[in-house]
Amino acid sequence: MTLHRHALRTLLITFGVVLILEGGASWLLFLHWVFSSGKPISAERIHTEHDPELGWINRPKVHIPDLYGPGIALSTNSLRMRSSFPLPDPDPTSLRFICSGDSFTLGYGVADDETWCHLLEDATNGQAFNMGQGGYGLDQIYLWYKRDGAQLSPHVHIVAITLQDLVRMQYSSFLGYPKPQLSLQGDSLITVGVPVPKPDPFVSWRRALQQAALDLRLAQLIGNRSDSRSFDPPNYSQITPEVLAMTRALLRDLKTGNDAARIRTLVVLLPIRGDLLDSVPLRQLIKTLREILDNLGIQHLDLIAAMQQTTKSEIATFFIPAGVVDYPGAAGHYTAAGNGWVTRQIATSFALK
Repeated sequence: MTLHRHALRTLLITFGVVLILEGGASWLLFLHWVFSSGKPISAERIHTEHDPELGWINRPKVHIPDLYGPGIALSTNSLRMRSSFPLPDPDPTSLRFICSGDSFTLGYGVADDETWCHLLEDATNGQAFNMGQGGYGLDQIYLWYKRDGAQLSPHVHIVAITLQDLVRMQYSSFLGYPKPQLSLQGDSLITVGVPVPKPDPFVSWRRALQQAALDLRLAQLIGNRSDSRSFDPPNYSQITPEVLAMTRALLRDLKTGNDAARIRTLVVLLPIRGDLLDSVPLRQLIKTLREILDNLGIQHLDLIAAMQQTTKSEIATFFIPAGVVDYPGAAGHYTAAGNGWVTRQIATSFALK
């Protein structure tokens, strides 16, 4: 009996030492992550700056060779749009189009020539302007196009919407970064919260602290690791009727302005990984958006439904897995294959030439 007690005590002591070492290692990694001078918490911190009308925007004429990994560069032109080339001279024989959207249009995680907007340029032999910006809500997407995009007189304006863009419209900040909002007064949209204040200088440090905490073993044990949360089904039931009313007014204004300038307006619903897990709020939101678009006479393409019909093996190649790109939040964005799939769907469905 004494021998058994001794063995049990030895086992418990050994187990306790292992726990202490594991916990201590996690905390050391935690502290190193927080206080080291390594990468910023987000890739956007490297290539964007404060904008008093939009919240943040790409810096002009940047080229970051290895932003998302070795050889995976991000570049912008003089108009702050993602491109590895200077602004092209207008070509009356080529299709000129603008791609408006968030990070899924910007091409988070892939190279300049792998974004769906750039690939669409190749597919149509046209001229593309990538107005995607990480973290933007549909309000910011709209405001940037109205300010800087419409003046380029494109033939086609592609508004690429992830349903998260509607969620972001409800808030005056995104991950601690202040942003403008839209308000509906009668039938008119007004912008509120401008000039947008500069972010708290410690916002990046606090986000780093939160992310490092999520990477502790204890956080992983209770399933709170942020890499996996990007694949959870989103809660679209939180989108308010007011946001849907503003979405209708916003799209109506875009269509009216584009029609007057003889610009073709196309809307694409882009899927995030969580959208592939079907839910009642998801179906209801898509139904509502499609009704809005139909009533406004805007051509649209539902790639959420299209991707839901794709095989699981192919879908697995469309999204960046956790840990591949060294930024929190990178997981779940489109791979080069995912961007290619989006390009083919848009070019075929809208018969772009």
